[in-house]
Amino acid sequence: MTKEKTKPIEFSNDTERDIIELIRKNGKCLLGDILMKLKLSYQNGSKTINNLMAKDITRNTEEPPYFTLNN
Repeated sequence: MTKEKTKPIEFSNDTERDIIELIRKNGKCLLGDILMKLKLSYQNGSKTINNLMAKDITRNTEEPPYFTLNN
């Protein structure tokens, strides 16, 4: 059995990196928690999390929307 190598995450900006680190640390996060802990505006935080979902790095897994990392 060979272990698959995971592709390194390429960040477009520091906000993406900070969100990934926060989700990695907590396992899952609400958008409100991400905004509050990283002191982001709704517009910036929402845009960044949507970009991460478009890159298939994060996903919305539950109601209310919790964001987690894709494995």
